[in-house]
Amino acid sequence: MGIILVTGDVFECEEDIADPESWRSLSQFPLLQEKSRNSVLIKADTIIPGHGKLFKVAYTYTRQIPFKLGNFIDINLLANFYF
Repeated sequence: MGIILVTGDVFECEEDIADPESWRSLSQFPLLQEKSRNSVLIKADTIIPGHGKLFKVAYTYTRQIPFKLGNFIDINLLANFYF
């Protein structure tokens, strides 16, 4: 299964990836939580969220992470980036 991360409420459930407002509206620190979520998505193969079934991290999830280099986003650099 690779790397499995138990994230608690950093991820409520897999569905909150598609609907970010569902977790942002409940977060005390949305910018910090978003950074944590991005870090988890890059590191994990499987996520155990706070309130849902475990789920595998799909490549499409990591492609949504903004990785800024200058004035453009280079998603391919994520493979070599470590937090």
